[in-house]
Amino acid sequence: MSENNILNRQYTRVEMAEMIRRMRAANSTFYGLAVSTGVHAFIEFCGLQAKYIDLCNALLDSGIEFPMVNVHNDKRVDVAHHHIDYLAEKFECIYGPVFAGNPELVRYFIERVFGKKYLRESDHVE
Repeated sequence: MSENNILNRQYTRVEMAEMIRRMRAANSTFYGLAVSTGVHAFIEFCGLQAKYIDLCNALLDSGIEFPMVNVHNDKRVDVAHHHIDYLAEKFECIYGPVFAGNPELVRYFIERVFGKKYLRESDHVE
């Protein structure tokens, strides 16, 4: 099967509901393993995963085929600011010390993640 066939595959609602169930089970398993490490920032990855699963579930409820929502398919979805706030909180907890006091590194990261595809020349981060 070619990559294009995988990327363009269409899923039924039942298949996608099962994917969400399996993602939640995987997240739950990861949570138990993460807690056993005793590393708070590592445990925060469970929150990132859980939010992703919640967003997928919301997309499914809206009739959007969430497995196809990724950078490889150029799909776009609307997300409420409170979801972004949560993701930012988790990301800051995990990686904040890496970026603390280094605005140039923050700008570099944003450029690498979002680049010209997402930002206009007039956009900037302070």
